[in-house]
Amino acid sequence: VRENKGSMLIAMIFLACLCVLMGLLVIVPSLRANILDPAVKVLMDGVLYSANVIGM
Repeated sequence: VRENKGSMLIAMIFLACLCVLMGLLVIVPSLRANILDPAVKVLMDGVLYSANVIGM
């Protein structure tokens, strides 16, 4: 089996960039407040909504 080094390189670069960006979301307070906190709020509200519907 022969690997295609070009596509593997592109995938590795993409994954490395994604890891750096996700790390910045956690480390940089302004990015965290603008992007991560609203997403967490939406997800948590959805969990509370489903818990209320199931609890009825």
